[in-house]
Parts: sequence; structure tokens; C-alpha cells
Amino acid sequence: MIKINCETKDTIRLTDCIPFQGKLKKRTEQDIQELKKSLESEGLMMPFAIWLHDNKKYLLDGHGRKEALVRMAVDDATLLNVDWPCVFIKAKTEEEARKALLQITSSYGKITRLGVKQFTATIPDYVAPSIAKFVAKPKTVESGDKLVSVPKAQKSVIRIRVEKERFAQVLDILKQFDFIEVL
Repeated sequence: MIKINCETKDTIRLTDCIPFQGKLKKRTEQDIQELKKSLESEGLMMPFAIWLHDNKKYLLDGHGRKEALVRMAVDDATLLNVDWPCVFIKAKTEEEARKALLQITSSYGKITRLGVKQFTATIPDYVAPSIAKFVAKPKTVESGDKLVSVPKAQKSVIRIRVEKERFAQVLDILKQFDFIEVL
């Protein structure tokens, strides 16, 4: 059974969701497998977004989650009888529904390696599949009686000397770049 970790007043069955986004997003087999693992370990975190039109329930957001759950239903058919949380998106026309879908799936920011490191600092043992590429764990080898980290490819390290009065200003400038990590 998949734990449901979100609440809404409305629900939907997977079999009632009519796909709407076509080929807007491309998902690999690995994407679906990662979604399945995430659903198994963390549960469903976001409700499905549905556009109700002519008594049909069009799935605007949640196609990947639905596909992962349907595949999981091959081994556990009860998943098809679950009332999954959903939210209804208002749209009078298909054009409005398409605009809503683009709004829902738009990304107005970029996840950065440094941002993920800082955000996950208090949960160092947790790695969500979708962010694993940002927080790869260092390899370790035995050296005598202890484990020693083996660095991946060496990155360039530049040391700069800054007057104390200008340190905060320089730090603010450096933090604007995704590819610079301030140690």
C-alpha cells in the first residue's frame, strides 16, 4: 500500500484519469522506476491535478505518478481502487486547460548543487532520486583501520584574499554563480 501524504477534499481513481499532456514531457524507464521507488518509500506527496470537462476527468498534472502507480498495480491491483487525492483546476476551454497545464509544469527556478547541499544538510542520509545527481556521496576506501574519502574528479580551487570590510560583498557576488562553491 502506498502512504498518502497530502490531503484534499476531492479524490479520483487512476482509471478515471484521462491523460491530457500528450508528449509534452518525456519520461525514461529510469524516471518511472525512480517514481515507483519514491512512492514506495515516501508515499504520494502531491495530489493529481484534474480538469473536469464534459463530465470527463482530464489529468493535467501527475502523468508520471499515474504511470508508476498503474505499473505497481500489476503486482497490487488494490491500487486501482484507491481514492487518490486530487485538485480540480478551473478552465472553461481546452485552450485554458492547456495554459493551466503549462503553468503547473513550468519551472521558474533551477536546482543547484550548492542549494541542494545546503537544503539537505540536516538530512545527510536522505537522497531523493531526482536530486541524487546533485549530492553524490564521496567514495570511501579502507586505509588502515579507518575509511578515507576519495575525491571524484578534481575541481579547480582558487583562493582569494579579501579585505575584511569587503568580505560580505564579495561573498554575495560569488553566491550568484551556480558553478562556484564557497568553502
